[in-house]
Amino acid sequence: MTNRYTKETLQALNNKLMTLDSGIWSTKTSFPGSNFTPPDNAPWLKVDYLFSKPVLIGAFSDAGTYREMGIYQVMVYVPKGNGMFEALDIVDKILGLFQRGSELTGSGPTVKIERSYRSSPMSEATWMKIPISVDFWWYVPYRS
Repeated sequence: MTNRYTKETLQALNNKLMTLDSGIWSTKTSFPGSNFTPPDNAPWLKVDYLFSKPVLIGAFSDAGTYREMGIYQVMVYVPKGNGMFEALDIVDKILGLFQRGSELTGSGPTVKIERSYRSSPMSEATWMKIPISVDFWWYVPYRS
């Protein structure tokens, strides 16, 4: 199966994000499946993982390597009324962590960062948020 390295890949991405500002975001980040209560009147992050269909690379269907791909989505939340510049400062720091061509290593395969980019700010009742997308990929051996 091609998903046996998924946990290690996501952990490498999470570990890189947690290096932001010397790790102060570890208690201010919502990860999928975790119990999390956003802080009152303070910035926080929300992480999601979006996966794509793997691509088999090789001359034959029973040999070769899979290229697994996905988007590591980080949403930056700041209290509404604090202005956009606080959020943009955080966004720029995160984009700096996941620069095009960088590689993340851990207990699984090397994760390659294809690109990272931000989208337009969005407004909710009490929060302003800016999404960041990090396109990433990694190779895993084909296994039937």
